[in-house]
Amino acid sequence: LYNEALRKLDEMEKEQHNKTTHDLGFMMYCSFGNAYRLYPRPAWKDIIITSARSLASRFNEKVGCIKSWDTDAGRFMVIIDNMMNLELLFAATKFTGDSSFYKIAVTHANTTLKNHFRPDYSSHHLVIYDPETGGIQKKQTVQGANDSSAWARGQSWGLYGYTMTYRETKDKKYLKHAEGIADFMLKHLPEDAVYYWDFNAPGIPNAPRDVSAGAITCSALFELQGYVKGKKRKKYLNA
Repeated sequence: LYNEALRKLDEMEKEQHNKTTHDLGFMMYCSFGNAYRLYPRPAWKDIIITSARSLASRFNEKVGCIKSWDTDAGRFMVIIDNMMNLELLFAATKFTGDSSFYKIAVTHANTTLKNHFRPDYSSHHLVIYDPETGGIQKKQTVQGANDSSAWARGQSWGLYGYTMTYRETKDKKYLKHAEGIADFMLKHLPEDAVYYWDFNAPGIPNAPRDVSAGAITCSALFELQGYVKGKKRKKYLNA
């Protein structure tokens, strides 16, 4: 398995220079980040740092976010999934001592916290900004049931993202936000504990399920329970 993983890393290496996608965190930290964690090699650290520089090139100071989707120049697209990619930036600051990566990650997390979430901690999938002013043009849920619905996988991206951001910053506002998302998600957990693809999907209980949303949520809750105490800790661990 290790040799097969190394073979795939060779194929992935060129992506460190890819500035056309926000998904470098998924692509390069899940692969090279875990490789470095298990078997540290200086070359892998360098690839992680270069990947972080490529991701940081997509940051817009006016908006306060990393661009997710490349469309026309007049629309700056940011999706909730992008919270997962910040882990790569936090790692780069730890490796280099360069705080610029950390600052970009925190700024993106703050902007997303402010604009992506509704009062009940449900999330829009997409927020479209004006790249020149940073103003919001539109809020949508492209991969969910409708613009006012709660897309299950988007909720799980947010839960993992803010749990991880608390881990890296120790800022209690991110912990509070992660708890809010977790409580909202557990409130909508079906009896068999496999999420519907959207919490407001038409056709429930016959709507399709999203096991990936469950897997991401489990990962986040397992970490989150270590940051809380008492009944809430037990609640998250049991879930």
